[in-house]
Amino acid sequence: MVFVGRPALWGLSVGGEKGAKRLLEILRDELDLTMALAGTPDVRDINSSYLTRRPAKILFYMGLSSHSHRVALQPLATKLASLGHEITFFSPIEPTILNANITEFCPDVLKTANDKAIKSAGDANGEEYIYAFAYLMKAKVIAFPSSATQLPADFDVFGFPIESWFTGFYSNSYWYIPDRVFNCFHTIVSFFVYRDYHLNKMESLVKTSFNFEFPPLIELMGKTDLVFLNEHFSAAYSRPLPQNIVPVGGIHVEASEGILPQEIQDFLSDTDQFIYISFGSVIKVSLFPPTVQQYFFDSIKSFQGIKFLWKWEGEVPENFPENILTRSWFPQQDILAHPKCKGFITQGGQMKTLSHSIDELLHNRTYRDSAQEVSKRFRDRPMSALDTAVWWTEYVLRHDTSHLSSLSQDVPTIGNKISLSIVML
Repeated sequence: MVFVGRPALWGLSVGGEKGAKRLLEILRDELDLTMALAGTPDVRDINSSYLTRRPAKILFYMGLSSHSHRVALQPLATKLASLGHEITFFSPIEPTILNANITEFCPDVLKTANDKAIKSAGDANGEEYIYAFAYLMKAKVIAFPSSATQLPADFDVFGFPIESWFTGFYSNSYWYIPDRVFNCFHTIVSFFVYRDYHLNKMESLVKTSFNFEFPPLIELMGKTDLVFLNEHFSAAYSRPLPQNIVPVGGIHVEASEGILPQEIQDFLSDTDQFIYISFGSVIKVSLFPPTVQQYFFDSIKSFQGIKFLWKWEGEVPENFPENILTRSWFPQQDILAHPKCKGFITQGGQMKTLSHSIDELLHNRTYRDSAQEVSKRFRDRPMSALDTAVWWTEYVLRHDTSHLSSLSQDVPTIGNKISLSIVML
């Protein structure tokens, strides 16, 4: 017996018999969807474990990293905390807004090391040794490579399909070497450097500093319970993925009406189009040589009637063009959702010239039409990226995940490499 309650009366009062019938249809459809997502084809399979959420202690660990990495993970931590889980966030990056339900751990020594790593390398990494502690605590592990493009070593470590012959992480600057050969070679070299140099250093660090034994890190990483992939098929190339790899691209994207602070609205009031410029939290254009800065300024100044919002950190030069508004922080998602925003300039990719690229964004409809089509596909999904990540996180908490592992993880590395070479040839 199911008690519907007042909604049936509401449907009856609005549409009479048809309204009440429609209400029951909605209830049935929602029940069907909920049962499907819960993996319960029959109502008799529903028990108390689906109706109650068992709080878990969850550690979000970020090694050396940048602000954008924290941005990608924060919504998941916030959502899980709101559902009653006990969340601890260990990171060198402090949150923009403190959450009373999340315990933050951001030691000064880690922040100092992180700043040095970013300045020297442009980005940072070094979170692999957390697997040793997970082994010690018998904890499950969900990995989240925050970049949309996976590092070459990820293919072998997490059981990704081997497609390095098709898409390489490094640019081939040698015209006489075929791209497939170049990509394959670099993937092989990257893996062995990662396994035999980087991971060995990590293992030595843990054993020297904490003095406990654990299996090789490459073995522990191969047993990762789940991998969240920061991409979505609508904006990526088609490829098969093992069951333990779940795309959650867009996990940080929130609904926005494009409403901007009054100061920004005033700056844009006399134009019907603007372009947003941001090179992220690592690259600071204010530190570029003056000649490079001037190249940007001259290009932007040439577009009269077009305004630019530029995320700029550091001292603003006196020769800054008047059609640019600079701030150290902008509400990026609201800006990109604004109807007047016609383009986004950021790091990545190659440009003929900045002026040419801006002109293409403004006048070539192909870019706008393509972005709108990708946006429709990106938003057309049964659950939001955040809800997907939450569901899979709790799935890992509820179940043993050995059935999700890719069979390729059990194939010796040399076997994978031989197969890769044959494919390449």
